[in-house]
Amino acid sequence: MKDIYKEWDFEKFITFMMYYAAQADFVFTAEEKEMILKRIGLEEYNELRTFHNKNSDYENIQVVLYFKSKFLDEREDIDKVYDAMNNVFNADGDFSLYEKNMMRAFHMLLG
Repeated sequence: MKDIYKEWDFEKFITFMMYYAAQADFVFTAEEKEMILKRIGLEEYNELRTFHNKNSDYENIQVVLYFKSKFLDEREDIDKVYDAMNNVFNADGDFSLYEKNMMRAFHMLLG
């Protein structure tokens, strides 16, 4: 796993979490992609997608844990991450069982 993520700011981390959330149900919809593209440009999106897809699930969780210790000391910041993920989960109008389970997992992981 490359350490490129260690240069990310909080907003880039949130976008990473949105992309991660969009992958939860194994269906990446146009609505989900559009929501992410509104936050970042196409070039950054492609870099984020490549980074996420080259990593194993374990490596992506390590990224989340890194940012938990770096940015998520305040409840307000954790809520921003959850809000962004919920927006992605609801983008296509179907909050699937996979997405609900991912949200539960991240509640256990992040608090």
